Amino acid sequence: MTYKTQAQDTTIEAEKLQFILLKKNPIQKRIQQYKSCSRKLKSISGKLFKDNHPYLTSKQLKQKYIKSILGAEYSGINKLIETEFMINDAIELAAKIGKILEHYRCTLFCW
Repeated sequence: MTYKTQAQDTTIEAEKLQFILLKKNPIQKRIQQYKSCSRKLKSISGKLFKDNHPYLTSKQLKQKYIKSILGAEYSGINKLIETEFMINDAIELAAKIGKILEHYRCTLFCW
């Protein structure tokens, strides 16, 4: 079995060094680095999503985004469309969406 690096342009030695350096950091720093990278990636992907749909209004853009991430059945929920999506991580986003959807489930099934 031969080891392949995660990126084609990275040598095995460079990747081993990267893992060694990452392991030296305390878990809090690794989590902080992950969150920072995640925020930057979301910002870049959000800008690209907006650039790919330049003629949509803010509301239409959010509807299209929700439809692409969660599915068409969620794109008509006004509370989701009104929600600000600049959230730091996936867990925070899931918790926020969960609270919104919990309200709708309750009104649908608790009558």
